[in-house]
Amino acid sequence: MGLRNWLHNKHMSDPADGTLQLTSCSVGAYDAAYSNCRMQGVVTAPGLAPTAVEHVCLAPTRKWPQPGQTIPVLVDRSDPTRLEVRWDDMPGNRELGRQQAEQEAQRLAAQMSAAQAQDPAGPPGQPPVTTAFPPGTMPPELQSLLDNFTQAAQGSGVKVTYNVQQEVLGAPGRPVPGAAGGGLTPEQAATAVSGGGAAGLQPATARVLAVHDVPIPAGMPGSPPAGLVDITLDVTLPDGGGYATSMRIGFSTPEKQAKIAATGLTLPVLVNPAARDQIAIDTSRLG
Repeated sequence: MGLRNWLHNKHMSDPADGTLQLTSCSVGAYDAAYSNCRMQGVVTAPGLAPTAVEHVCLAPTRKWPQPGQTIPVLVDRSDPTRLEVRWDDMPGNRELGRQQAEQEAQRLAAQMSAAQAQDPAGPPGQPPVTTAFPPGTMPPELQSLLDNFTQAAQGSGVKVTYNVQQEVLGAPGRPVPGAAGGGLTPEQAATAVSGGGAAGLQPATARVLAVHDVPIPAGMPGSPPAGLVDITLDVTLPDGGGYATSMRIGFSTPEKQAKIAATGLTLPVLVNPAARDQIAIDTSRLG
C-alpha cells in the first residue's frame, strides 16, 4: 500500500475511537493471507461530524470488509482521512457469517411460529413445505418443477407455503431497496424522476467520489446488460448543506454508464435529506 500512505495514516494529532460505515470496498485476493484493500465510506466519532473518506490499507483476507458493514477504527479528528482499522476487534468472515446465520434463523423461526399460530398447517404431524421462491418469479423450467411438487404435496394433504427471502448481491445483511436504509427501488426512482413524485424527495446535485463494479455471477437472470456498480456520492443541497451517501445502479448500455458512473462527475439527483439512503439520478436533468 506504500510507505507514504502508511505514514499518512499513522501520524495522528487528535485520535479517537470511531466507526466506518462502508459504502464500497475493493475485492480481495483469495490466495493470500493479506491483500491491499481500498474502501470508501462515512467515518464518525465523538466530536467528529460524519465525513466521507477513502482509505487504503493492508487487510487480512479472513476479515475482508463488505459494503454495508460497520467496522471499528481509530480516526484523527483533525484530519479524518487519517485512520486505522481495528482489525483485532473485528470478527473473522466465518464468525460473521455464523452470527448472521443465527440472526436469520431466529428471524425465520419467529416468522414461522407466528404464521402457524394464525393458520395451523394441515393434518397433525405434517409441517408446511417451504420453498425459497414465490410462484411466478423463477425460470419456467423451475416453475414447472415447483408446480408438480406443489400438486403432489397438496395431494398428500400437506399445506404448501412460500417463504420469500431477498438479499443484496455481494452484500448479505445489507438492507434491500424499498426497506429502511436500503434506498429506493428502481420503480420508485423511475416514478420520482418522471414527475410522479415521492415523499420527501427534492432536487440537489451530487459529486461522484468513487465507483466500484459489483461482480455478477454468469447467467444470473435479470442482471443489467452493461453491469452493476456501487457509487459513493457527495450530495450538495440547495441550502448549501450536504452529506455523503451511496447507491447501487445497473446500466443497460456502456454509454449510459459513462454518463453517470465516473469519478469526479457532478450529477443532478433527487434526494431525501431525512432518509439519506433515498436518492435517484434525475435523468430528466442529465445532460
